[in-house]
Amino acid sequence: MYLGKLGFFKEKQAIEKQNLKNHLEQVTSNLKNNNLKRVLLARLQQELYLLTLYAAPKIKMAAKKKRLLCKLKYSMKKRRAKKRAILSHRHTMNTMKKIPVSSAVSSGRLKINEDTVNAEPGIVLWYALRSGLSPVEKTVNRNSLR
Repeated sequence: MYLGKLGFFKEKQAIEKQNLKNHLEQVTSNLKNNNLKRVLLARLQQELYLLTLYAAPKIKMAAKKKRLLCKLKYSMKKRRAKKRAILSHRHTMNTMKKIPVSSAVSSGRLKINEDTVNAEPGIVLWYALRSGLSPVEKTVNRNSLR
């Protein structure tokens, strides 16, 4: 693993390829028979092809790993940005009307579907703050309190 990081194996493969090419050139220059030259050329080309073929899966896997890492980083950045946007939007204060703390809050009255309902004062105040209105001003749907 450590030698691979230093590029030892890449250099070793490059040296092997260069040696094969040199051998190929030497053989072709020494041969006079064209048929024999073609056979040797084909054999040496096949060896070169096999060398690159064995190295190809490693190269492909490295490229695939790099692509997946890029996609993962992109999606993580996008997710973080979305989360930041949601959180920053959640914490911004809207300019709300001033809520008068009326007797409705202290007594715990809340209008639901045109009926005044008694509830805990904390719930009435929470809903009033959430909706931005006075607790008695807004008609509330029963499902929105759940």
